[in-house]
Amino acid sequence: MITMNAHPILPLETERLILRKYKNTDISDIIEYSSHPSIAAEVNWNPTHTSVEKYIHKQESILPEDDPKWLDLAMELKTEHKVIGTIGIGIVSRDHQQGVIGWGVGVHYRCKGYATEAACAIITFGFTCLHLHKIMARSDAQNVPSWKLMEKIGMRREAHFVHHRLEKGEWRDKVVYGILVDEWMSRH
Repeated sequence: MITMNAHPILPLETERLILRKYKNTDISDIIEYSSHPSIAAEVNWNPTHTSVEKYIHKQESILPEDDPKWLDLAMELKTEHKVIGTIGIGIVSRDHQQGVIGWGVGVHYRCKGYATEAACAIITFGFTCLHLHKIMARSDAQNVPSWKLMEKIGMRREAHFVHHRLEKGEWRDKVVYGILVDEWMSRH
């Protein structure tokens, strides 16, 4: 169940998490979780104080009601008041009402259901607040936990792109999952 307060749309609150805009006081937590190679390769900042601060400043001006290309939210663990990861959503096409989501969770907080909880909240948010018709998620094909999470929450695999990108001299495959609003709402 999602609760909304303060900003008309944000933050989103789940049983164990608060999904909210980043604050400068989050910088050390962000550096901590994003320094792990599995996250560092996927985020849009280097895990340094200056680059994270710039990214937070950039994200401050992005509002969900403005159809963001990408809106990142801090994944704050309520019990610890600590940012343990990130969850994001972007509008791929307003004309076709399509969005995309993505997440990253600090290595010490994985396999505890936090990514699943956050992904469910952001999908519900995308369908109910952003009025999307379809939401997709993408992952490196070798990131089995990520695409297993997509399957767990009811998304279906829609594409497998072979040799999609060259990373450190190695070709990597990408998988794309999706779910429609009526499919999501009938399950949740």
